[in-house]
Amino acid sequence: MSKEATVFDISFCGLGDAIVSLWMAEGAREAGHDVVFRRGPHDKAVEVFGHKFTEDKSGGIGFGGPSDTYNTEMATKKKDRLPRPLQWQSHTPFNIQPLRPKPKISDEAWEWALQMSANRKSVDKPLVFMFPFANWATRNWPLTKWIRLAWQLHAGGASVVASHKNDTNLGGFPFYFYGYSIEHVMALMSLSDIVIANDSGTAHLAGTLGARTLAIMGPTDPYTVFSYCPEIQTIEVAEELVPCVGCHFEHARGFRAWCDAGCEALNMLGVPVVEAKVWEILKKAK
Repeated sequence: MSKEATVFDISFCGLGDAIVSLWMAEGAREAGHDVVFRRGPHDKAVEVFGHKFTEDKSGGIGFGGPSDTYNTEMATKKKDRLPRPLQWQSHTPFNIQPLRPKPKISDEAWEWALQMSANRKSVDKPLVFMFPFANWATRNWPLTKWIRLAWQLHAGGASVVASHKNDTNLGGFPFYFYGYSIEHVMALMSLSDIVIANDSGTAHLAGTLGARTLAIMGPTDPYTVFSYCPEIQTIEVAEELVPCVGCHFEHARGFRAWCDAGCEALNMLGVPVVEAKVWEILKKAK
């Protein structure tokens, strides 16, 4: 690490925050700045995008968790928020335009994904890749709705694949897999016609890879979280039905302690509404 290198600390980051930091790092790298990362739970994703790590434990700019960047965002009123990378870059020592990071996926992962997609789809069957779980209960669309959506898309002619880090609660889906590396998942995302996820790191990752992505939203503000990436579309229940939708964990907008166990706005979002949005996106893509 050179003396001029800026350290991005992702040791408290979820996957989504780590991906956002990669957009910032790519902009910095393109502008001639040296950025290195402090290790965290999503090191492999950072490695796939070609970045290096430092073992230095001092200093650095924190992202996610209890960091200054994240706390500033939480304290900023909705009307004053910027897309997350632009808001967070104010904590960096340089003024750069966030840029899409470029992955370096292994040939083996590509070959696996090509075989998987060939087995699951045909010319007339769009490949729909689902990620029905987020790390936080308050961001999870109910599992029963995910499974119903999967089967209705399947009945409508789509080839549906669901995935998670393990096999927990995946058995109800038409087809699923688990346990593969993030490179394998990234390769299949890149080949999918649409990726559907909660407000989660998988939505950030899929959109960053250029995959058409639909993020199912409840408590978070779509503009703040996802507007930096044009491939990510969002869907949420109408504010007329649930006034607190998009509260972004603000008490003044209706967030309460019990919301951590499940978001009312997500519970109210119906399967037919989401299904219609999926077919709309697929139709426009033809």
